[in-house]
Amino acid sequence: MERTPRENLIEKTKTVIIVVLSVCMVLLLCFFWLNISLKDIKSFSIDSLTSGEVDGGNMPEAKALFVPSRFAVTDGTGGDRLFDIGSVACWRTEAGTGMADLLEASLNTKPFFVEEITKEQYDKILDTLSVKAVFDYKLRFADLCTLVSGNAPAEVEQVGAIEELSFSTASEGSLFVKDDRGKYYRLLLPERGGYLSSYIETLSQSEKELYFPIDSYLGETAVNKTLVPIELYAELQDFKVNRDFDAKNRETIDGLAKRFFSESFDFVRKIEEESGRTVYMYGYGQRILIADVDGTLEYKKEASDDSASVSFLEAFKIARTFIKAQGGVATASGDELQPYIKSTEYNFDGNGGSRFVFGLKCGEYRLLNDSSDAIVIEVSKGQVTYFKRSFVSFDEKSAVGHPLEAMAAINVIAKNYKEIYNIMTENVLLKEDAAGEDAEFEIVTDAITEISYGYVYGDDNVARSAWIITCANGGLEVYFSLYEGEFLSYRVQ
Repeated sequence: MERTPRENLIEKTKTVIIVVLSVCMVLLLCFFWLNISLKDIKSFSIDSLTSGEVDGGNMPEAKALFVPSRFAVTDGTGGDRLFDIGSVACWRTEAGTGMADLLEASLNTKPFFVEEITKEQYDKILDTLSVKAVFDYKLRFADLCTLVSGNAPAEVEQVGAIEELSFSTASEGSLFVKDDRGKYYRLLLPERGGYLSSYIETLSQSEKELYFPIDSYLGETAVNKTLVPIELYAELQDFKVNRDFDAKNRETIDGLAKRFFSESFDFVRKIEEESGRTVYMYGYGQRILIADVDGTLEYKKEASDDSASVSFLEAFKIARTFIKAQGGVATASGDELQPYIKSTEYNFDGNGGSRFVFGLKCGEYRLLNDSSDAIVIEVSKGQVTYFKRSFVSFDEKSAVGHPLEAMAAINVIAKNYKEIYNIMTENVLLKEDAAGEDAEFEIVTDAITEISYGYVYGDDNVARSAWIITCANGGLEVYFSLYEGEFLSYRVQ
């Protein structure tokens, strides 16, 4: 039957409506897809890892990390006893009587008083019963003051990076500062440090091993105040460590990478190399993540030119947020680790950037890798531009055994000084050549800046108890077995 004009009009109208609705549906779907994609791009492009939006694993705050590397208690007769910060109540106490508490009280006293003193005055006052809080890394005294009390009086700006903060029973109303510029200062306290006087007297009578300056073993011509223990009975023993992840476990590696590149890999290229190393790349190298076969992660990012630099403490906040976003100081399997500040650098890039290097501890002893550090992170122009992490998991109980007598540190040096000298020569760490065995021995002993003990591991994944001999102003660490004094390995910093 032939349709009437009215029916044809109705049919055409229906067709138009269907077409219009179909087009609208397609446009709506396209808009929906585009909106999701834009959100992904936005999520990817915003560096949420440094903005504080992502809160992942555990990472100690600045106040808990920027603390003394160790305490040296002098008994007043020339001997020292060394203590880990976690083993004694010298820094902070609930009663507010520790060294940091006294420093805070001094900074909050009006008027605040600090004066420069001579090296002779400093040495004389600390030859009595006293305690030194030693800092092995660079930290401006003004930044320490900010961390301790929330403010840094203008007067402390004259002080450089702190090397020692000291207290003596011979001057209970003062604290003393040694900085990296060879300057010495006295800070006036509002009250006498009676608790510290009593406490360090107790520590000076403990059974901890005694240390004496190395030059006291070497004769009148030697001048080196690096501390060496007379004898040592240690309970450290070798143990197995496991690398952070297996390079063959693609699922684990991808999971770690997602923390760096958000939830979406739509814009990330993944390259699996024959060596087993996996490289993730965004754009034309604006961001790169490398998961290596040795269980390390290395991340690089180009800094934005329009960003401004930030202060050292602000840079640490950014670094801390980033580390937390990557799972904190814990292995991929979830084992919590104990970090410490190993070294820092102000203005490493010439643009106000800050670099932070972290080590790990097993108990109260350092656990060192002879080729890399636990964490290296750089903040430039307020952004994390470099990050490298090398973690291991281990059973802390397996690191402790029955106390045994270690080879005397001075004998380790006498046995191995040629090895140390050759390493320094090969790595151009000597300013001048010397001939003859006596000259080599003197050069090595003069170059030693620290002698300690702990654990060190290498490619075989066995952490060995070791003497750690630091030379060339921290530029070289040489490791020897703790009980036999045999050469293990070395690392140029």
